[in-house]
Amino acid sequence: QLRDDLIDAFGDSTISGKPTGLDFAQQKMTLLVALAMPRDDRISRLLAGQSAGGATLAQIIIDLGVRGEVERRIDHLVNQAQAAITTAPLDPTWRDELARVAVQVAYRQK
Repeated sequence: QLRDDLIDAFGDSTISGKPTGLDFAQQKMTLLVALAMPRDDRISRLLAGQSAGGATLAQIIIDLGVRGEVERRIDHLVNQAQAAITTAPLDPTWRDELARVAVQVAYRQK
């Protein structure tokens, strides 16, 4: 879900196949927004449509370091998943496949 939120906010719509900024336009409370709101009061106004649009909101989120924070959270979750997979009572082939899919899903572009 975190990758999906990043793709929605910052992705290339020609790659993702959907317009960028839909979550902002629909005022969805993503982790990006939840982390940014207490750090900058412009976030609430932007989401309420009282100021500029999604591009401004995306730039503020970048400037606040929230995008990087979410990327680091994804990295941490992938590392946790891979550690759990390593010790799972599964055939090694399945462990390798699960580890591969975890990375593929976490770092996808669409």
